[in-house]
Amino acid sequence: MFSTSHPRSPISLVCVAEHKCQCQRKMCVECPYDHGIEIKQAVPINKFHEMFLKKLQENQLEDTSELIKQKISFKQLLSQTEAIMKKLWEDLVTSIKLIYEMIDRIFYNDLEKLVQIQNGRFLDDWNYKKIFYVTKLDKAKQWLEKEVKTFNEKFKQEMNEIFQDVSD
Repeated sequence: MFSTSHPRSPISLVCVAEHKCQCQRKMCVECPYDHGIEIKQAVPINKFHEMFLKKLQENQLEDTSELIKQKISFKQLLSQTEAIMKKLWEDLVTSIKLIYEMIDRIFYNDLEKLVQIQNGRFLDDWNYKKIFYVTKLDKAKQWLEKEVKTFNEKFKQEMNEIFQDVSD
């Protein structure tokens, strides 16, 4: 390929000067003098190719290692979150079982209480306690539902922001 300005001279340089003008970046050895650029800004094609590949390799390696670090970090966070949620779930199940056991123990504690139930007074006390524990259990359930919903909304919002940032 030959220079458009000097038809007898083959293109052997690339202009790396930061400018926007009529001159093309592909140049022959005579073009830098006509265009008024410093000789440092006219790089041989082979050298330009090497510089470009080196720059590309540097950036890709850094980006890849950073991406790998982010993936590992995110996987660790997910594992930790999963472990925490599993522990919370186990604690909740244990608490619910304990509450039901307490209710069962209260109801079947001894014969004296059964007699009092027969007479009516103890049953009222038991109902109040049962209502108290069921109310507490219901509050815990509502709180858990609210927290899971809030967590889910925040998670979706964060993921949407991440996907939006990645797609931009």
